[in-house]
Amino acid sequence: MGTTSVTSKTITTEAGDEVTEQVPRTILTVAVNQKDAEKLIFAARNGDVSFALLTKDSKVTDQPGVTAVEIMPESFRAAR
Repeated sequence: MGTTSVTSKTITTEAGDEVTEQVPRTILTVAVNQKDAEKLIFAARNGDVSFALLTKDSKVTDQPGVTAVEIMPESFRAAR
């Protein structure tokens, strides 16, 4: 893992105001195959990507994950 630096990110609030916030950035090198690299690049360009460090005692299982509908069902009720 590389060092952490700070970058600026400007967003527009619901009220239309532009707000600039400081966002930490860290370089993380991962060893993945071509297919997984493409998935990571797509995710990084289209959203947020999170990583976790595992130890020999970590217990993880392969799960299907969640969708935006499961996280914010009220936002998608009208779309159904």
